[in-house]
Amino acid sequence: MSKKKICPAQAERFEKMEIYDTEEIPLEQIKIDNRFTTRTSYDYKQDEDFEGLKISIKKVGLLQPIGVYPLAYKEYVLIFGLRRYLAVQQLGKKKILASIFIA
Repeated sequence: MSKKKICPAQAERFEKMEIYDTEEIPLEQIKIDNRFTTRTSYDYKQDEDFEGLKISIKKVGLLQPIGVYPLAYKEYVLIFGLRRYLAVQQLGKKKILASIFIA
């Protein structure tokens, strides 16, 4: 699977962001909007490493938090970590460790 390149406009937007906090956030509070994510499309069924990611998260937990941006009170949009988000969701977990970014 090839690495997706981030377009210059996205890279510039992310460079201006800072981590505000890192905490466990309920999955239901995180929205996926391709205008904000680094990955514009993803099909886990065609990703050979996805099952390995799920096994790793199940055994040792999430090693790196996903990145989110606040939209409103207790509502976030995913900016990176879609594979991790989907793996945690498929494992039936209710919350995920996320770094909250602000501009």
